[in-house]
Amino acid sequence: MLISNSPYWNLSQTTAWVIFRDLKIVSDFSPPKEINLQNFLMYPSTWPVPKWCEDPNLVKGPIEQGDTDRQKHRQDAYSKMQQEARFRINQLHAALIDGRIQAEGLVRENTGLMQSISTIDWTTLIFNTPAPYRRNEQNFKIYPWTDIHLNKNEVIELWPSTGGLKPEGKSKGRKNWAAIDLAIGSLRKNKIDLTASDRIIAMRVQRSMNGRYSSKEIPGDKSLRNHISKLRKSGNLPPRK
Repeated sequence: MLISNSPYWNLSQTTAWVIFRDLKIVSDFSPPKEINLQNFLMYPSTWPVPKWCEDPNLVKGPIEQGDTDRQKHRQDAYSKMQQEARFRINQLHAALIDGRIQAEGLVRENTGLMQSISTIDWTTLIFNTPAPYRRNEQNFKIYPWTDIHLNKNEVIELWPSTGGLKPEGKSKGRKNWAAIDLAIGSLRKNKIDLTASDRIIAMRVQRSMNGRYSSKEIPGDKSLRNHISKLRKSGNLPPRK
């Protein structure tokens, strides 16, 4: 399928665009013979040369055996490329949590029903392509959504072909709740006890955000505990002990 013929991208295509801004790469993840994005991201040697790399042969060309300095520089470059990719993936996840962009998918329990995936649902999902997942009490992966799609034009509008994520135009003093929910999701991934008190969870979240976000973006203790309490009531966080 030519990507220009469809107004929608699947989650792998969308993620590829957010990372690389390259339609040729996006086409590699088009059905029906799309390649696996997770496998592709494991090998930065197959990626386009990043714009900041002044020596394309550093990431693409052969390196003489025994040239340990150049091998180290290559590994440093690959590490930087993968860090940038992870940052952009987190940016996409945050935009879905914050409602800046909407995704639709098939509910696994009813594969005939296409629904919008709510922002609160994204706070409980571990981002993954082609579909995000949760872990159950036995630590098995559960995939509640399949066949996830986003509007291609909306994706490109939010992530233009050049530059970063389109600024949101926040009102002065607006708290970054998308980052808050990502921080809570990170606690879940690291198997932090989320049945601890709201105050302890709030302290962990604030600690993880300090130095990474401005003080204006981080809510105060009371607001953060209220947010955590709402997540418990909605079932997106476990009840306190």
